[in-house]
Amino acid sequence: MAGLEVKSSGLLFLGNGQQNNFAFDFGKVPPGSSWIRPCVNHTSFSDRNAQLEYVSEFSFWDFNDPIPPFWGVTLRATGNSEFIFTLVLVTP
Repeated sequence: MAGLEVKSSGLLFLGNGQQNNFAFDFGKVPPGSSWIRPCVNHTSFSDRNAQLEYVSEFSFWDFNDPIPPFWGVTLRATGNSEFIFTLVLVTP
């Protein structure tokens, strides 16, 4: 059955020069035809030239699972940043 599941954090903060991982676990093994996509929505920066950079995306799963149920991103801030992290699971 087709579906869309969205998990979203509250307002998060990452200080200038900091790097951190942000992830969600959907708590189930999605069907193999599903896909997961992370998204970061910037809300405010305290510095004029501040940026929030994607460093990497990562996932963890057992080798028998068709796609990983746990997915996340590593972000780095170049300036104080407030943002919301969202993860979307789409099942066709």
